[in-house]
Amino acid sequence: MIIFDSGESNKWPIYDYWSELNLVDICRKGEEKDFPILAKAFEVEEDKAETQEQWRALGIKLFRKKFYESVIKCFEKSGDTDLIIRTYAYQNAEEASALMSEGETCTYVARHNLSMSKRERNDKKREGKQLKSQAIVKFGVAAENFEKINVYQRAAQCYYTCKYYEKAGELFEKAEMFQQAAECLMVTGNFSKAAKMFEESKLYLKSFE
Repeated sequence: MIIFDSGESNKWPIYDYWSELNLVDICRKGEEKDFPILAKAFEVEEDKAETQEQWRALGIKLFRKKFYESVIKCFEKSGDTDLIIRTYAYQNAEEASALMSEGETCTYVARHNLSMSKRERNDKKREGKQLKSQAIVKFGVAAENFEKINVYQRAAQCYYTCKYYEKAGELFEKAEMFQQAAECLMVTGNFSKAAKMFEESKLYLKSFE
């Protein structure tokens, strides 16, 4: 039986219950082929693609399904360097989001699960911190790849998550998202340029604060 739930808050209670009974395994995106039942369920007929156009079309189809490892192989065979970079960017961004969510869950459990011992709660806090650190690294990789292909909004969002506010502000400006650029500049202390960005975003009162 395959169970999928993208809602972080919804899946943990039933997962915890079945995990205690040793009845479930977790499969993250990109790991489908490591699980026979999933490999069969999400079978990809790569052998049918022959021309560059066919490989590209197959890659785009798989990209929509988020089978990123297979997508990269398709775009390598179609010779689409920019699409490979785009795929890496989205893959790292999604993996980073998943790690950050897991880290937040660990932190929440450590703070609110009073049935755990102090040692267990401290271990959970450390686990959460490690997961968040891993997420930040992947957000950084995603940001660099998004920037390479001029997807400035997503690059800026990833840089912002990494707390690279100056870089985020620069790219928000390029994306003509002036309010977000101004807020980043406020964090860095560049108030004069932040005021100009607020003016660009038509938030005139903000420019006087």
